[in-house]
Amino acid sequence: MSGPCSGFRWPRTCFLLIFLFLVVNAILYLRVSLFTSVAPRPPPHNTSLLVGVSTLLFPTPRPQPHDSHRPETSTLTTHAEPQSPLHNPLLRPLLRPPASYQVCAGRQVELVICVPVSRNNAQGRAVIRETWGSPGLLKATHLPDNTRPVLNNTESLLNHTRPVFNNTEFLLNHTRPVLLLFFLGQGQPWESPQAQEQIRAEQEEFGDIVEGNYVDSYQNLTLKSLSIVQWAATFCNGSRYILKADDDMYVNVPLLLAALRNTSTHNPPTPFIRGFAITGAAPIREKSSKWYTPVERFKDKSYPRYASGTAYVMSTSAAVAIRDVASSVPFFWLEDIYITGLCARRAGVELINDIRFTYDKRKATGREFVHNISGHRYSLQEIRTIHGELSKLNSPTNL
Repeated sequence: MSGPCSGFRWPRTCFLLIFLFLVVNAILYLRVSLFTSVAPRPPPHNTSLLVGVSTLLFPTPRPQPHDSHRPETSTLTTHAEPQSPLHNPLLRPLLRPPASYQVCAGRQVELVICVPVSRNNAQGRAVIRETWGSPGLLKATHLPDNTRPVLNNTESLLNHTRPVFNNTEFLLNHTRPVLLLFFLGQGQPWESPQAQEQIRAEQEEFGDIVEGNYVDSYQNLTLKSLSIVQWAATFCNGSRYILKADDDMYVNVPLLLAALRNTSTHNPPTPFIRGFAITGAAPIREKSSKWYTPVERFKDKSYPRYASGTAYVMSTSAAVAIRDVASSVPFFWLEDIYITGLCARRAGVELINDIRFTYDKRKATGREFVHNISGHRYSLQEIRTIHGELSKLNSPTNL
């Protein structure tokens, strides 16, 4: 037998080779361990700083259908303390609307209807303008057959002698008008340029779109709700009330305004939020649940009392108070709990329960809404059906 480990030199040579082999492996192991322990984790998205920030705040789940009154899939990691998005300068200002800065200028606004909606839901925006949001149209030409107004001029709907639907006559003749605005985020990196052009054309036609400086995604719903609060508190702080309603809602706007007027007893008015109040909801700690919220993200055994995010109305003074404290409230991924629970509690805003709001789906009939303010989960056709039937019930011939 021949080789380095044969003969009388076998022990010294073999031990030397074994020693060198162990030393080389030890060095390689230490280098790999050191690299993996100190190398920064690459950002989940590299397309832009803004996308990276939004992804850091809302990193995980793909968009899922949701009810904003329930806990949703946790979108927060557990390796860093949460912060309010208002702390991050890349998310400031939240808003960069072209013309929407001025929609309240020179107007005595009673109610601003704010609808968070996805960028690609142009049809949903059209149906809301046609139906329950029509009292707030910024531009309108009345059509006798109650079809969607064709907006060919800037004349306010308030100057028309005939309302779009009969039960809004007292609103249209009121000195404090109603405004309708849709809140969108920025497009995803893969969105086609034509999509932004279509939104720009829609804004030119209707003048009711506000684009926030955040990526438009399911994960960024809290940013979208914050943009509503910030816009109202900054650019329409002379208004009285702010309604936030999802795009699959039906809202009886005349009944809502009547309720607000009848119960406005405080002088000066106390900042308030009014909606379907939820008390005692607890975070789900089971990791297998889609509603999982780790203790690191919310340590208390129950959430603060809050209003279902499907639809709620707040005094504009409440929006100002919430805006002013939001930067000091640790961020939480459930938008209704964050805005109407955590921020409202910090700001001392009163939460009023009103069972005429609901997160459930009422029957899709006009009669169901004669004495109710909101219902949830309606198709576009159901929204049209409710609105048409309710308009007939509220017409002068049926009163």
